[in-house]
Amino acid sequence: MFDWSGLQLRRSLPVRLLPFIVVVLAVSLGAQDLWAQETTEENPTAATIQGTVRDDTGNPVEGARVLYGSQATETRGVTRTGNDGKYVSEVLPPGPYVVRVEGRNMAPAQSSVNVVLGTAVTADFKLEWINPGPVRLESKFDGDVSNRLPIDGRSSSGLTGDAGLIE
Repeated sequence: MFDWSGLQLRRSLPVRLLPFIVVVLAVSLGAQDLWAQETTEENPTAATIQGTVRDDTGNPVEGARVLYGSQATETRGVTRTGNDGKYVSEVLPPGPYVVRVEGRNMAPAQSSVNVVLGTAVTADFKLEWINPGPVRLESKFDGDVSNRLPIDGRSSSGLTGDAGLIE
């Protein structure tokens, strides 16, 4: 004969484990949400460097390169300013950092900041324009070069080194 007691036990086993399975799923999904959580200002483990880069007349500097690094935390990074002159670093470990800003045709500037856990440290910069001067065109050719070059009707087959054209 068939033993129904074993079948009954197998049917009731998943029912008994159901609360345990629900708890395990809830805990694992909750932990996954914590791992996937982006760092925000409400998150005390986030630390960033942010600021605004302006020129000497107060206008925002777009596309300036912002370099930051710390020997203590062995962390380095680069970001660029937006069209409003603002920048924000990636999430950083706490410690002392050196921030350097470089803008096109502008003198670079540098500042030291101390990044603290749970805060966004502000480092604003004012860059001064440098005057690279007018563009100068210079020629490195002497006057004899044009006489030795094959131009228009001159034959280039008669060139013999430095002697020039043989006609």
